[in-house]
Amino acid sequence: MAILLASLDSPVEHDEKNSLASFIFMPHIIYLTENGSDDFDTLMQAHYLLTQRFTSEFGIRPFI
Repeated sequence: MAILLASLDSPVEHDEKNSLASFIFMPHIIYLTENGSDDFDTLMQAHYLLTQRFTSEFGIRPFI
């Protein structure tokens, strides 16, 4: 998970021209959901950081 988070650049600015560009982060969300850490706080921090780039709506549901 540390490598995944270290690979993130700054949060994405959302606009209509690049509305599909943020889908590049979808595999990150899926990876966290399926292979996330046993450390809940670290996992939620990762989802928080990814939410600034793409929705974690479905990735976070198994943990609620």
